[in-house]
Amino acid sequence: CGVCGKRFAYGHSLRVHERVHTGDRPFRCALCGKAFKQSNALASHARVHTGERPFACRTCGKAF
Repeated sequence: CGVCGKRFAYGHSLRVHERVHTGDRPFRCALCGKAFKQSNALASHARVHTGERPFACRTCGKAF
């Protein structure tokens, strides 16, 4: 990274990391407008609107 010197094995990883320094948030929620640095964060956020809870506790079964 030209800003902090952190090194990456893959160019894609460097480009994602650079968003830490630039503040770029290219992934925007179409429902509320909240923006994210990574597409997986947007996908996780979308569950707020859908109510989807894809995981369950193995002990009590509560979904989250």
